[in-house]
Amino acid sequence: MTFAEKANADAVSREVKNFIDGAYRGSSQGRTFDNVDPCTGNRISRIHEATREDVDTAVQAARRALAGPWGTMSAEERSELLRAVCTAVSTSSRVAW
Repeated sequence: MTFAEKANADAVSREVKNFIDGAYRGSSQGRTFDNVDPCTGNRISRIHEATREDVDTAVQAARRALAGPWGTMSAEERSELLRAVCTAVSTSSRVAW
């Protein structure tokens, strides 16, 4: 198997789930769709389709999060925290771009 074939096989098997309430979750109805490279027509990944139920669950989780420390922070404090996370992620050797 060539490098390109291996890379394509890895991409085809990659699934992207919804991040809801601190966890990656598949579609509640099991629905997915392909993310396709428009230049090659090759599938990049399979994406789990969020249903109405999934969105409602995500909204409820977001409302709970706002009731905690995140909701009491000022916009400036949240911005500083997000920038720190971004810096940590971008400088980590464990992150694959």
